[in-house]
Amino acid sequence: MDQQNQTPAKTSFGITGILVKLLPILVIVFLALGVLAFVYYSISGIVSAARADDFGWFLDGVVSGIQRLGFNLFAAAVLAGISKRIEKN
Repeated sequence: MDQQNQTPAKTSFGITGILVKLLPILVIVFLALGVLAFVYYSISGIVSAARADDFGWFLDGVVSGIQRLGFNLFAAAVLAGISKRIEKN
């Protein structure tokens, strides 16, 4: 038997191994939170507009929802980029 050519298996259970497994989950969480924030602030704007009888409250709710969605999409994109960068190395 030729046992000289066998190499031991690499174990990557360090911090990078944990990050590689955790970052895609965080990306999905940020995307879901962005969508939920958009829906929440839009509904909040509708309720505020109906209560105050003012269209400006509706626009405020939608713009706030878009703002939170944008922040969460940016965070998800940064985490996805970091994840790809770690996997590449």
